[in-house]
Amino acid sequence: ANAGELLGDVIASSAEAFEGRGRVLDPFVHPLVNGVLPWLRDGHLLIVGGKAKSGKSHLCRALAYAWARAGHAGTVLTAEDAPSLWSLREACAELELQSDQVQRGKLTPTQWTALRAERERHEALPLRIEYEADAGRIALAIRAAGRARQRFVVVDHLQRLHLRGGPRETQERTREIVRLIARAATEAAIPVVLVSQLRRGEDEWARPHAGLLWGSGAIEQDAHAVVLLWRYRRKDYGRVRVILDLWRHGSPAETDVTWMPHSRRFSLASEPTAAEETPF
Repeated sequence: ANAGELLGDVIASSAEAFEGRGRVLDPFVHPLVNGVLPWLRDGHLLIVGGKAKSGKSHLCRALAYAWARAGHAGTVLTAEDAPSLWSLREACAELELQSDQVQRGKLTPTQWTALRAERERHEALPLRIEYEADAGRIALAIRAAGRARQRFVVVDHLQRLHLRGGPRETQERTREIVRLIARAATEAAIPVVLVSQLRRGEDEWARPHAGLLWGSGAIEQDAHAVVLLWRYRRKDYGRVRVILDLWRHGSPAETDVTWMPHSRRFSLASEPTAAEETPF
């Protein structure tokens, strides 16, 4: 089956999950991820991974803000960016502005007014964003989100988290962090989206798989689903392949999407990728 048929199977099988049950997280903002989210229940762990600059944080930001705009309260715990950058980047995406334009003060008075209003609108959403890199405190925050009856937690970035008093070896420490987050999600009865970079030292253009994630092993054991982003064309950086590498409710699947730099979002690829197409 080609990528389109696999994707069709994913969405068709996910439709069965809707029968008799309400959608847990809605709306869905990506066609392949659409097939995964209906199954994302309390305590489940969704891993979004990829190389640096592959767009994984942008995808998770789009998910978080889409859910918040739909009225679902949630928490974002970021170990990479200042919390204010999340709302700034989402506001810029809505207005199709570049965040570097803002940092250089290149906006017109009209654009500044629009950006200020857009940021205020995003900051009023039921989305709590905090900087946190300590895995123990992240586990406490996940449990607190569960007690507050929030609908989801996003943790960004796994490779920047640290664990006080934990193992010193990098991979073992990361496995302990993943297990800690997975236990907290189960105890809090809340789904968690965890952003993870692939291990460095691998071929930048090689096809990714779950075994290259930080803490691989623990992730395959604890994750409900693993979605990987792969920029596989050296001459077309805007083409990204989304790979559903691990999914408890179905077979692996993949599809191509297009990165839109002005809105900093993904859209459906203009041309479907043939199954026999060779990357590069």
